Formats: sequence, structure tokens, C-alpha cells
Amino acid sequence: LIVNGAGKSLRHAGVSGRALLRRAEISLRQAEWSQALEDLRRSKRMFLRARDQFGVARVENNIGIYLTEHGDLRRAAVHVKKARAIFERVKQSEMAAAALMDLGILATIGGRWSEALSCFGRALPRFEREGNVARLAELYHNLGMLYRARGDLNAALGHFETSLSYSAQVTYRPLMGLSFLGKSLTCTKMGDYPLAMAYANRAIGIFRKFDDRLSIADAYKVKGMVQREMRNFEAAELYLRTSVRLCEQHDHPLNLAESYYELGLLYKMQGDHARAKEALMRSMRLFRRVGARRDVLTAKAQLDSMKGQGRSE
Repeated sequence: LIVNGAGKSLRHAGVSGRALLRRAEISLRQAEWSQALEDLRRSKRMFLRARDQFGVARVENNIGIYLTEHGDLRRAAVHVKKARAIFERVKQSEMAAAALMDLGILATIGGRWSEALSCFGRALPRFEREGNVARLAELYHNLGMLYRARGDLNAALGHFETSLSYSAQVTYRPLMGLSFLGKSLTCTKMGDYPLAMAYANRAIGIFRKFDDRLSIADAYKVKGMVQREMRNFEAAELYLRTSVRLCEQHDHPLNLAESYYELGLLYKMQGDHARAKEALMRSMRLFRRVGARRDVLTAKAQLDSMKGQGRSE
């Protein structure tokens, strides 16, 4: 009733905006993209009507999240920067820091690591000053993702462990799942496959409790990578194909690109260069679509290494 009727008067526009925004945030977590975008647009109209700048900023930040999930990093950054500017103007320091952290995530995806580190470094003291344990858990998780991308694996593990420690204080289970998955991926790169599989299994157990299918898809991708490195090729293909299917169902181009890339490496390792090239080409196109420039170059390098080679018998 609030959502459907409260917008009829100026007095209730803010209530309607908040209800719509709450539903949009839930839809974003559940990958219900159309519903989320519709509610965000309606919510913004209500907040503008109510002259609620804080509400408008929250919508702008969530639109940035929506665009990030759909691979439009350039437009996502525009909305998140707009949100941050409004948060600063209305003296919402903690929310401005959260927007700054989101800009750091966008920079990490784009391979702009110095920029990402600067964003995280500026957000950290604000979260510490406010004593927001959940935000600190998120920030250290994102630092773990940044250092893993840079190849500093020991630092990445340390940041994931710090994130888990903060998450445990406030029972932030969804983020705990993501940090276990980050540790799994880091251990895979370090060659500790039994530990990597153990962390992946812990992560997927958490994701299943929340029916978080995109995170489940990511976990299957990591399990596929571990099985590939252990040369269990049938299991690896099963996990990676499942990851691809789930990412396609939920229209998530970045995760889909990563899954196709790992599938391409699997086929290359098996000597099936035709299927490897097909998967890597799909991966490269998707990485290009989301603006992940370093990943585009990595996928291209794998393709270039197979020039002139077809299917090996």
C-alpha cells in the first residue's frame, strides 16, 4: 500500500521512495534486474518530489551498482560520483566513503590499481572513525580482491582474513562467503589446491543458504579452476559449464567472461584448440564490453599463443 499509494501526496513521497528503494536493493541482490531498475527510477522520482537529496544519492549509487553488474563501468562511475558528491554536500560522510569504496571497486575491475588503492585508502579512516564494522569488512574484502588482481597473494590472503574477522563480529554471512571464495581463488593461484577446494566448499555452503545464484556461479568457476589444475578435466568442465549457464541466466557479463576464460584455458590444456579459441573469443568480447582492459589483453595473449593451431588429436 505504501508503494502503490503513498506517492499521491507530497507528504508521503519520501515514504514511497524509501519503500521502492528498499525493494530495489533486494531485487539487485537477487539479480532481478528489470524490477530493480524500475523501482530505482520510480524511487528517484519520489525523492525528487520530496526534495530528499539523501534519498536521490542512494538511488544514484544503486544505479551505479546496477550498471556495474551489467558491465557498463563508464556510466556506473558517473552515477557513483554523482552520489558521492551529494553525500558530501548533505554531510553524510559514511555514505560518501561507501561511494568512494564503490569507485575503488570499479577501478579494480578496470585494472587501475593505483586509483583503486587511493579510493580504498581514503574510505578506510572514515569507516574507522564511524566504527562501522560491516563497512570495514567490505573494505578489507575489496582490498583482498585488489591485491589478488595485482598478484600480491600473501597480502590478499591477509586482507581476506581481516575481512572475515570483521564479518564474524556482526554475522555478515554473505560477505563471509565472498571472502572464503576470495581465499579459495588466491590459494588456487598459489597451488594449494586442497585448501582452495575447502574454502570454495565453505563459500558455496553459505551462498546456498541465501540462494545467491550469482555467487554460486562464481564458486563453481573457482572449483572448476581447481579441478583443472589437478587435471580432473571432466569435473572441471562440469563446474565451469554450470558457472557459464548460471551467469547467462542472470545476465552477468563480467562473471560470464571470467567463466568462459577459464573454460578456454581448460580446453587449451586438453589440446582442444578449436573449443579453446571459441571460449576465449567469447571471453575477450565480454571483457571488452565491461571495460576490463587488462583482462582483454590476457585473453588475447592466450588466443595469440594458439595462432595457426586447430584441434589437436
